[in-house]
Amino acid sequence: MRNEGGEEKNSTNVNFLLEEFGISFNNDSVIRTIFHKYFDPKEALISNGVLNRSLSIGAGVLQTQSLSNSTNIEWQNAVGGFSKLHGDNEDDNNFSASLNFVFPYGCTLSVNRESVSVLSTGTVCYPVLRPVCAFHQLKTENGNGRLAVCGSVRMFVDEYFNKEDNSKIFDVILKFLSGSLELNQIDANEPNIFDEQPIPDNMQLSCKLKVCLHESEFDHAYFGDFIKLFDQSLTSVGLDHWPEAKRIYEKIGLRYEPLTLVTPTFQVPMPPYQPAVFPPQFRELPQPQLELFELDDAFSTHEVQLAQLTNRCAENELDMYIREASEILGINKILSETLTGNDRKVTSKRILDYVTRNLIEWKKSTAGMEEGDDLPHTYLPAPDESVEIDADWTRQQNNIDIMDDGEENFDHAFSEIYND
Repeated sequence: MRNEGGEEKNSTNVNFLLEEFGISFNNDSVIRTIFHKYFDPKEALISNGVLNRSLSIGAGVLQTQSLSNSTNIEWQNAVGGFSKLHGDNEDDNNFSASLNFVFPYGCTLSVNRESVSVLSTGTVCYPVLRPVCAFHQLKTENGNGRLAVCGSVRMFVDEYFNKEDNSKIFDVILKFLSGSLELNQIDANEPNIFDEQPIPDNMQLSCKLKVCLHESEFDHAYFGDFIKLFDQSLTSVGLDHWPEAKRIYEKIGLRYEPLTLVTPTFQVPMPPYQPAVFPPQFRELPQPQLELFELDDAFSTHEVQLAQLTNRCAENELDMYIREASEILGINKILSETLTGNDRKVTSKRILDYVTRNLIEWKKSTAGMEEGDDLPHTYLPAPDESVEIDADWTRQQNNIDIMDDGEENFDHAFSEIYND
């Protein structure tokens, strides 16, 4: 049993021994790509890593028929061969996820046909579906022997022994070494594992020189080795001029000592902030709830709204009719802004007073106009139209006097309407 890093990190030559049996430790590490239950990614929790159904049966997880050892093995092989022949993967999924185990700080194995892979990294850990435990059974004339290789020695220490099903796997390994467990031959011949996929060492490749020209732009046969074309002296670090540079200190009278560290002073106008990787997501305004609005009233014209109000109101609802019509035409808003004092209530009397006064002003502005003339924009004539200004002014003053004299009569009429 080894730890992560394999033979290279642990400084051993155990692969020299195991290669005779078709097993070797890889110089890698097994990690879990999805966080679950254990904080360290190297404490890999494998939930579907069983490659041979005999391990589940030996651990007591899967129940089989109460037959003898040889008959039981034949029945297992027949069941496994039937499921693989007919493409039934339900039985394979059952035994592959029958044992959950923690594989802490371990490495993968390279197993050939001489040995049998019994445990793998599963589909969640990386590398995916690579063997982490293998068995080898040796049969010679001198005797039989069995070998079990596991990629994590910390899997069976006190810290992880009682976690998940590690203790059951340890019992299964002891049963195999003692000869009381036989492997399923169908699963042993066709284990569900992937081939090793090596990736390039980018750090090592970045240190090597690469030609900047395309291969078709120059002839290798003419130039020979293109590495010789580079001038290594331009960026070389040599000590040829170091003695001469040291003697310059004596010539110029400068004491030779290590350079002192000058403490830098940085002007920081604002405290250091860590920039956000992603821009902030501001909460947007919700969509308007159109089902709560009366769209016909919101988008209809004043004429349509007044017609609907007229059809809806009766004769005895005159006061409500005046106030609702004033609200539609926007008169209530104008009166509420112009009224001052404590009594700022918009009544029907004030609404009719406002409408009547505006009608009188409009009548005064259109007095003397014929049909088809454009209405003036203001009540007074334009500056360039100075003809009959005195007559118009006298007529307007007379209208104002008439309105002042009849103010009491208007108030009396409005009070009667309000009382009715």
